[in-house]
Amino acid sequence: MCFKTLLQAGDSDKNTPLHIAARMKNEEIFEYLLKRGRELKISSSKGKEENNIYGVTEPRNWLGQTPLFECAKYNRKSFMEKLLSEQPNSSKWTKILDQLKDQNQMTCLHIACYNGSLDIVKYLTTLHQISINPYASTRQTPLYGACEGGFIDVVRYLLDYTDANPTIRTAKGYNCLDIAIARHHHEIVKRLLEYPEWRTLMESVQYEDSDVPITPMRRLIISMPEIAYELIDKHFTTIIGDADQPKHLIKYDYTFIDDHYNICDWQFDDLVDKPGSKLSKWYKSILTKVSIPDRRHPYTPSAYTLLRNHPLMLMSQCSQEKLITHPLCLALRKAKFRRFSRWILLLSFLSYIMFMALYTIVVLQTIHPQHYYDLYNSSGNASGQNIEWDYGFNSDVCRRVGIYLIESGNTDARKTTNQERYLLMLDVLLIIFVIKNGIFILASFPRFIRKIAYYTEALALVLVYVCIRDDNSWQSSLNFRCPIQWELGSIGLLLSWLVFLSYMRYIPWMDIGLYVVMLNVILLKFLRAIPLLMVLFCGFGFTYYMLLQYQTVYGTPFEAIFRTALSLFDLGYESRLYNPPTGVMYYPVVYFVFILTQIILTILMTNMLIGLALGEIPTLKTQATLLRNKMMYELFFDYEIFHLQLKTIVRIILYFLMCRVCRRRSNSSTQSHHIRPSFSLFETHVNDEIIDDQSSDTASLVKKYFKWFRDTITEDDIQSLIMVERNYQYYHKEMHTGKDQAN
Repeated sequence: MCFKTLLQAGDSDKNTPLHIAARMKNEEIFEYLLKRGRELKISSSKGKEENNIYGVTEPRNWLGQTPLFECAKYNRKSFMEKLLSEQPNSSKWTKILDQLKDQNQMTCLHIACYNGSLDIVKYLTTLHQISINPYASTRQTPLYGACEGGFIDVVRYLLDYTDANPTIRTAKGYNCLDIAIARHHHEIVKRLLEYPEWRTLMESVQYEDSDVPITPMRRLIISMPEIAYELIDKHFTTIIGDADQPKHLIKYDYTFIDDHYNICDWQFDDLVDKPGSKLSKWYKSILTKVSIPDRRHPYTPSAYTLLRNHPLMLMSQCSQEKLITHPLCLALRKAKFRRFSRWILLLSFLSYIMFMALYTIVVLQTIHPQHYYDLYNSSGNASGQNIEWDYGFNSDVCRRVGIYLIESGNTDARKTTNQERYLLMLDVLLIIFVIKNGIFILASFPRFIRKIAYYTEALALVLVYVCIRDDNSWQSSLNFRCPIQWELGSIGLLLSWLVFLSYMRYIPWMDIGLYVVMLNVILLKFLRAIPLLMVLFCGFGFTYYMLLQYQTVYGTPFEAIFRTALSLFDLGYESRLYNPPTGVMYYPVVYFVFILTQIILTILMTNMLIGLALGEIPTLKTQATLLRNKMMYELFFDYEIFHLQLKTIVRIILYFLMCRVCRRRSNSSTQSHHIRPSFSLFETHVNDEIIDDQSSDTASLVKKYFKWFRDTITEDDIQSLIMVERNYQYYHKEMHTGKDQAN
């Protein structure tokens, strides 16, 4: 009786001595405890004695696991053979093992696979034919456990010698490929992609408490770019014939790269619930309640989310140079770019050239304001007071000069007919570019802060406007500008030409765009050296101020630092070292300081910067190539976001126009016609089959649509459409009510 109590005793986890003996690999004690336990026939009842086998079905610990599970967990094959040796009928063992599960509904095969016990896996599957694909509490299979744990030998055995199915998904929608990528098990991922049903494995999507879906392709791009490249090269690219043969064709499969429509199919098939805002859920309910024949919709109505989560964009954001330069990715980007973005870029480029040329012509035809100030001083003005150049801060002085030019009839200061035309065209172009930049900045929300090129262009436009704007009525007939306008306009001219480089980045011919980007890379490297330069400039500048402050050029600390910075290119030491009347040196220490300046700034720093630029040309070219490719992807997605939002706005407007037509027809007509109104105009659409010649004329499409709509609509469909609009209005009313309550 005491021994029976001892066999049933357990630790804090309810593990009996037999559990611990199996865990500690003490075969002698294990065999002895098993023998004595079965001799005592420890069971819950005699009627169930056949199905209650000591060591196999009982005793259980707090996880509901018997000593058999411990053998599976710690790869104790010899122990398991002793546990299962008394039952000669293999089919009964199979039934018992299939039904034997712990609290997580895991079988012994689950436990063996989760812990990489290959010998146990082989023993259970070959000798006892245990079920290969049983579900645990959250639908995990044994193969899923092996993939999660990273046990490549177990995975290979199950895939090669059993009918294990890696495409089975868990309750959260994960399959074996998803979990293997998430756990960074490269070898397992490669083996799964060799599985015949690899496409089914790739057709998986999870949302993970966000509106942004994650697919196996996205996981590969982020964490396993090498495998992603091999997948694209091996499975997504089909080459027919050699390059030197007449019939040479390369086919690309964009299913898993351009997948914004396919995700809807993948998630609905497995009933994966997508979290999101009320607006996105309302939008989705509209599309799902109304049947849209032969039309599909993307997984989100947000153009920003749709494109920022695009696999191509992920490649660019992760700086995966090898991936973004793959022929398939380049072909997809170019095909999409040709549909809309190319024309926007070309139009913007040509318009900006026209703007820059016009403004440059206007500036070159305008005389410096100082010339007119000198004319005013030399004219013997009524007040008899000469005016001095005041940097443009005194507007009254500028007004006096302008009125003088009008009264004196100076023809050089008056606008010509051509100049007035140029200024009018500049005003129109300024308005166009301001609207364009504003739209693109807003369209890129919430990443609008990063659009430095747009802000730089906007600043140049503002400065140009300040220069050409007639600030006062007396300026309307004059091309004379006030000094402050002239100074700001000069900065605007400089920025205008510098902004032109941002357009030249995208020129593909003669590597022009590449060299512009290389200049950008060099500039970024130079910015890193600014702290070093500032320390040197301050050290030498304050020293020169201390020694030469009686000279005008070193009269203030700022001027001393400024002159020192310029001495990087020109020392001008002759006029600094000697007193002009006597030719005697001021201070001998100045000579020493100039020598140090020459060595440190002119020699060391200049050569360092030159070496930085020229000594790393191969590296710079590689960096510039990657950066330019990223810029091309950024440009494409900025334009494509604008494209989608523009199409969405148009379709929403057409949708509400349809609603108004429906209401009028329901009020004025009682005749029944035959059709169901299509919501395809309300759908955010990007054609996932990139074929340029299949694009239809928009105007013709709208005409045909409304003709079809007029001829075939029914009364019931009108009422259903009205109900949809009422639901939309109710939704917005509910949203406003919720905001008021929150406030």
